[in-house]
Amino acid sequence: MATKEERHFTTVRLALDKPCTKLLQEVLRQHVPEKDIYKLLNDPVKKRKIMPFVRKLKQESTLYPQTGSFSGTYADFDLSLLYVLIRNLTGIPDHNTGWGNDPDITDNSTAANIERIRLLRNKYAHGSTSQLSDKEFKKEWKNIIACIQEIEKTFPGKNTTFYDDAQEIFDAAMNQENFGETLTKCKEDIAHTSTRVESLHGELKNTQDVIYERLDGHDRLLQKKKKESQETEFENYIFCQWQEEDDFFISTKAAKEIENIFTNNDDSVIVTGHSGSGKSAIIQHIALQYRERGWLVKPVFSSQELHDAFRSERFTSKEYIFVFNDPIGKESYDEMLYNEWRRYTETINLVITKSKLLLTCRKSIISDPRAAQFLQQKIKTGDINERKLVVFDINDNHCKLSTEDKRSIFKKHLPKAQLSEEDFDKIYRVDMYFPLLCSWCRVKSGSREEILKVFEEPVQFLKMDLEGLKIKEREKYCALRKSENFSLKV
Repeated sequence: MATKEERHFTTVRLALDKPCTKLLQEVLRQHVPEKDIYKLLNDPVKKRKIMPFVRKLKQESTLYPQTGSFSGTYADFDLSLLYVLIRNLTGIPDHNTGWGNDPDITDNSTAANIERIRLLRNKYAHGSTSQLSDKEFKKEWKNIIACIQEIEKTFPGKNTTFYDDAQEIFDAAMNQENFGETLTKCKEDIAHTSTRVESLHGELKNTQDVIYERLDGHDRLLQKKKKESQETEFENYIFCQWQEEDDFFISTKAAKEIENIFTNNDDSVIVTGHSGSGKSAIIQHIALQYRERGWLVKPVFSSQELHDAFRSERFTSKEYIFVFNDPIGKESYDEMLYNEWRRYTETINLVITKSKLLLTCRKSIISDPRAAQFLQQKIKTGDINERKLVVFDINDNHCKLSTEDKRSIFKKHLPKAQLSEEDFDKIYRVDMYFPLLCSWCRVKSGSREEILKVFEEPVQFLKMDLEGLKIKEREKYCALRKSENFSLKV
């Protein structure tokens, strides 16, 4: 059975969640009719102003649906979102200390009372206690009622609807002794004022914050399972392969910067670099992290497959990442693949705008004069509000592997290698193919002499590996042999 102090807390929360929220909906409606809100939401200046707040509240899908403009009602908005829109779109003057700050005690302006409602809501939504003494309850009751009355005075006529709704909640709480009876009576008393009242469940728990956290975790788990159910058996097989390779992944300076661009700037990324430098490992690592958070990750192997996946009915969420290695050629520039990429340019631009894209491309291919228009349409510009495709070269002087990076990568792949410091010094001088060479040595589990030979003569090692392909996998050998950028003289 809930205590009197717990019932006081519940009553204040209910008043803030219901009549106060509806009051702010009406404030917004008085200044911006619902039929006109889409104009302000799509105004570039105003959109840029509100987007940081909207993203923080995770309300982008409410205001900016994937297709078309906002066409809902203000009843869809919670108190936090209403505060952001009122503050930035209505033109209501600041209170004495400015929006976002505690208002002056003598300030009874509309802005000041809206600010007080916001602060009360945050206090009781995120506080560490779930109880209120009689004295605290009466004080908060008085504050809420005063805010509602002052705001209602600004409406046309003598409207007291929101005051009446709040007063009913407080009266019901004061007149009921049993919490179960209070909850039932509150639901009956406010039923006629709201079509959105949902049933209230059970007794108030002493540890509400813990319950909310568990519910959030449950929701995330359901979301993750739902996304995993959309993955094909083939995709699951690919993810298993990625995970096996990711067990040996080391987050280098380049990897951290790419992840920062992809996560914080909300941009898509194409990772370029030399063969064997770890491009695919980086984007696979990032994709696996997002998949763990519940994002839907889609590996694609052609521009047409990317187009078909994006246009399919399955593509319904912004939490969608496409992973695409070597879109215009693996070993060398491929004109057919390049033309296919250009054919689906419009779709690729939409992918970058509406979801996320992780690409890799060898530096020699992206630098090929024939690929000059490969990325012209969506390279990162100065517009901070538009998603773009950022090109990141992991082999430039700023981000190439440091000695410490190489040490970490080598130790991860070959933790039991019996080598001297002099041996390590020789190994760490190698720049080209370093991650690839470490992986090869791990698989082959060679002796000290074999490991040193691989790193001291990487070109000779790759030549021998290519000769093996010539015998065992003729088609792959021919593809490598035709590459005009392949540097080995076989």
